Amino acid sequence: AITAGENHRRKFASRRLALFALGALGCTAIASSSHSFMSSSASPSAAGLATSASLSADEAAKALDPTKWTPFKLEKVAKLTHNTNIYRFAFSDANAVSGLTVASCLMIQLPVGQDGAMVARPYTPITQPETRGHLDLIVKTYDNGALTPHLAKLKPGDFVDFKGPFAKIEYQPNKWKRIGMIAGGSGLTPMLQVVFEALKRAPLDDNTQITLVFANVSEEDIILKDYLKDLERTYPSN
Repeated sequence: AITAGENHRRKFASRRLALFALGALGCTAIASSSHSFMSSSASPSAAGLATSASLSADEAAKALDPTKWTPFKLEKVAKLTHNTNIYRFAFSDANAVSGLTVASCLMIQLPVGQDGAMVARPYTPITQPETRGHLDLIVKTYDNGALTPHLAKLKPGDFVDFKGPFAKIEYQPNKWKRIGMIAGGSGLTPMLQVVFEALKRAPLDDNTQITLVFANVSEEDIILKDYLKDLERTYPSN
């Protein structure tokens, strides 16, 4: 099982749970260069924000560097819930890919406080590794958070420092027959990274079955709820 979202895992018994049997994943539409994986199921302002790209990007320049901080420009922001946004950051090279692998994460840092001390936190983008020119982050804003309130105040045109990627468990098609996922809140994002990787390889190259248990404070807090339901209906378990 894969888990993410520490705060929600601690109080699972009192949270609203959603079970998504994503099943034997298989459809090339999710990886189409013109297809948005967030359609009208998300808020209208978010529709089309996270898009995939051509799969022939092995030789493309990598925007991220794990040894140093690289500034990316905030291009746009879309609201998902009352306290969760999608942030799109543009690369300086529009033809570059992020350099992320599945599964991997990155770090971002921002100056906070009167002294401008730098605060860094890890995140998992929701864009696929092949996406060129930008990456998208889903971030929940915590009122007492060390970084997220400052991120929420940024405007398009502002810059944020990025570093990565940092590899986690390498996903391999058909290595596991079934994968169980447990996530809370914005801890959904590492799960989506794996789900999209499996989807784009199926049905010919990947028959992995995925079940997701997703916990949130309330039904209104479920990120991409309708989109996940669409996945469940489109790719039923065998």
